[in-house]
Order: sequence, then structure tokens, then C-alpha cells
Amino acid sequence: MDEVRIEEIVRKVFDKARHECPVHSRNALCIYVADFTSLSSKTLERLYDKYIDKKGKVGKQSEHTINSLCSYLNFSSYADYVEKNEEEIVVDNRKKNWKLVTNVSLLFGVGLILFLIFNANANANANGNECMVWKNKRFVKVDCTTNYHEKVVPMDHN
Repeated sequence: MDEVRIEEIVRKVFDKARHECPVHSRNALCIYVADFTSLSSKTLERLYDKYIDKKGKVGKQSEHTINSLCSYLNFSSYADYVEKNEEEIVVDNRKKNWKLVTNVSLLFGVGLILFLIFNANANANANGNECMVWKNKRFVKVDCTTNYHEKVVPMDHN
């Protein structure tokens, strides 16, 4: 049994109990669920600690425990739960994939725009015949389209 699914089942069990039970303490919820399942409230407390509070150290769950929880959620068994919730997982994965594609496309678009802006500025400086090279202790104005052995940089009048 998949640990992620078991956590999902436990969360759904306690969410359902919160909607049905007037008291929302851990103990009250566990007793409430125990009344509708073949599980003890102590077992449910350990599940609550591990999956809800993230502080318990319960080992692997028995098939009986998981099937009882699924029964409380109106499924005939764990297999029935998995079968009926498989579509939900596929839809979640599609949403994640769509978000990934959207984010990558957005980053690519921003990068392309920035590249074009900076490239246009560099070309404007290079084609504006306003360039200079370092010669003997000072910068000298030169034609931007001519090749020089020195590094040609855009003109800085300062």
C-alpha cells in the first residue's frame, strides 16, 4: 500500500469526522471515528499523530486498518478507493504539468524580451558611429563598423 495514499485516506477520514462531530479535539475525533469503524480509538490516535500532527512513529498499517478507514469513507476497500480516485490523481498531475509548462513559457518569454532589449541597445550603440577605443592613455572616438585590434566600446562622453 502506498504511504502517500494512506496519508490521504487518514486526512479524509478526519476531515469527514470534523464535519460530522461537534467537538474537534483529537481525542473526540478518534472516538467518533472508532464508533463507526472496527478500529480502536488508540489506533486512530496513533494514525492522527503520524499523519495529521506529523509527530508519531507508527509502522506500516495493516490491510484491515486501511480497509476500515476506506469503509468509513464509503468505499468497499482500499482497492475500491484507489480505483475510484485514480482519475483524481491523473487530473492533479495534469494541473501540475500545465503549471510547469506555463511557468517555463513565461520565463522563456521574459528572457527573450530582455535579450531583445539589450541586443537592440547594443546594436544601436554599435551602429550609431559613437564608439571609442583606448589609445595611449586616453579614449579616442572611432567608427563603430570598422574592426580594430583594440576593444571597441560604446561612446561615453564623460
